[in-house]
Amino acid sequence: MLGAIALAAPASAQELKFEFRNPSFGGNPFNSDHLLATATAQRPPQKSSGADGTGELTEAQLFARQIQSRLLSALSSSVVEAITGSNPGTSGEFTVGDQKISFERTLSEIRLSIFDNSTGETTDIVVPVLTLNTANAQSAANTGSVESSLAQSLAATNTLTGQ
Repeated sequence: MLGAIALAAPASAQELKFEFRNPSFGGNPFNSDHLLATATAQRPPQKSSGADGTGELTEAQLFARQIQSRLLSALSSSVVEAITGSNPGTSGEFTVGDQKISFERTLSEIRLSIFDNSTGETTDIVVPVLTLNTANAQSAANTGSVESSLAQSLAATNTLTGQ
């Protein structure tokens, strides 16, 4: 019995601390590669939308997608030009396929409403309009703030309006 007591080591303990493993929550940033690799390995494979079901697009399908993307980009550019261009309107309406795009421009914002005739869904977008004039620029220059250098460079122009 005396030998068992002599061989027994003294008990020691340390404080338990909780730490996140995920670096998004404040954990060790060196864990990110490991966690990403583990998550990627557990993710089920996703199927692409190929015409033949194999998941790969043909050259013709890729070309058709690129043409469609370019046409939609040009169309959206012309809509933006009509709303914010050199001669902007205060309101208007465009019809593109099954979608009706209407806009209303006020002094403080631009309201854009996109209505899909096929589904009946409406998407509303509100974008504030930036308006600086010389009086605002000069008062900002007097405050000595970080914006004062911008305001001083704009002080030479009479009015700056834009989005």
